[in-house]
Amino acid sequence: MVEFSDEGADSKRLDKAKKLLRNSQASISEIAYDCGFNDPGIFHKLFKKATKYHLAYIELIS
Repeated sequence: MVEFSDEGADSKRLDKAKKLLRNSQASISEIAYDCGFNDPGIFHKLFKKATKYHLAYIELIS
């Protein structure tokens, strides 16, 4: 399967997600959808690639 992405748009969406993860009680899936990701799995993959953090770790420290 080939994935196409717009890195600039992904970066903006990930920045928004980082803010929401810090300041929101929403679930990771809700945040993924709110930031324009159609699949939480893709969000997770891009988040981990961009930050080097696994989302499970983010949940633990939140």
